[in-house]
Amino acid sequence: WLKSYGSSSYQWLSVFAACKIFRDSMANLFAPLICLVLLHQADSRAQHGRQESLDTASAGLDETGHAMSDLDKELDDDELRQEALPGSPISAISPTTITVGVPTKIVLTGTSKPGDRAEIKENCASNFMLKTEVTPGTNAETVFKLDTKVEGDYKICYQKFGESSIDTGLTIKVVSPTSTGAISDIDLDTVVLNVPTTIKLTMTGINSEGKATFIPFSYGCKQAEPDTDIDAEGKGSFTISGAPGKYKLCYQSAGATDSIEQVSAKNTEGITIMVVESAKTLPDMVTAVYPDVITVNVPTMLYFTGVKEGAKAAFVNRASGDCSQVDPTRDVGAGHALFTISSSGNYTACLRIAAANDCVEQVHVNIWVRSPGVIQEQVNRWPKDKKKSGAVDCKNMTMVTHCSVSRQSTCNKTFIVASAVAYPCSWQTEPFPGACKTNSWTTSEAEICRQDTCGSETNVCW
Repeated sequence: WLKSYGSSSYQWLSVFAACKIFRDSMANLFAPLICLVLLHQADSRAQHGRQESLDTASAGLDETGHAMSDLDKELDDDELRQEALPGSPISAISPTTITVGVPTKIVLTGTSKPGDRAEIKENCASNFMLKTEVTPGTNAETVFKLDTKVEGDYKICYQKFGESSIDTGLTIKVVSPTSTGAISDIDLDTVVLNVPTTIKLTMTGINSEGKATFIPFSYGCKQAEPDTDIDAEGKGSFTISGAPGKYKLCYQSAGATDSIEQVSAKNTEGITIMVVESAKTLPDMVTAVYPDVITVNVPTMLYFTGVKEGAKAAFVNRASGDCSQVDPTRDVGAGHALFTISSSGNYTACLRIAAANDCVEQVHVNIWVRSPGVIQEQVNRWPKDKKKSGAVDCKNMTMVTHCSVSRQSTCNKTFIVASAVAYPCSWQTEPFPGACKTNSWTTSEAEICRQDTCGSETNVCW
């Protein structure tokens, strides 16, 4: 019976002798149980011995045709360390690292049955029951925790229900916890809710290529799962969802499985960021765009009235386009930007203000994109350069370079010419003590000289 169980002749004879001693000394009370334990030990040693024999035989093979480069051999040896031994019920694990003292979900590739157990240990040679009962099923997750102060490679031991534990041949690396000072700062103070944003983390030491996440300030990082990959430059793309407010940074070093709140180099509060709600773009923010006629495929500087810093714009064909489907990329926050439109037609402006998620059609803006050729509307590029109608008779006035050179007594008898349009000067008492001024942007006929009445210089204005 012992031979059929698979033990070598030496080992089963040893077990037989031990069983006889126990029988004679203990009056058969515990002999069956102890014999069974000894038998399991003998069989485990026999399996290990057979494996060593196979390894020895393999090492003795003719090296001709099996030679490999040193690099390939090194890589192959590394793969073998993660190759399960024959008889192991699991063939792989994921992840292959675990942080000291941190409960970690590990997927055991294979089929586990109810009552099976596993444990992360330095040595699998034990007949004691393993600590962790694994989740039954195929490729199921089981939570493991290893309390040790020694980092390094540990073995995955497995124990089928009612059997002795075995060495699976798989290893897992145990690493130290992530430092609270792995990150010293971030480059942004505010982000918009639900908007993907690239944030750069300032690393301390060798902590790059870990993972990070932001959670509400009142929450604990231990329950968080960092899921944003951080590249070698410390950058990651974050999309923060939830309620607006203050959020804090949780970080996980490369290879670790924990989640640690980061303490700021500036204060002890932690590294935080404000998350704000998206702003809303209104449909009447842009009141004008000039010029309002441009040519197909000609880069044209367009000037926007009513925009603010951070605004972005695009143009869509009014007949076929939809602003809500457009992602504007051209920054018009300075009040102007260069646009090139590739097809003719009637176009409307689509706007997105800073901190907004939307894109809204501007109801006051309409530009005509025409085929190549010059037309009258394109000759004068600036609003103030257009020909204007005036009602003031300036024939008896004197032309000056600037109204400000006139005194109060002569102010109302002078005018200036700007872009071939004459504007009479007028004395304004506010602010104190007053000054001689005019408005060259006006379109009011009451503030513009009538054509051909520009004093003695009638040829300088229209």
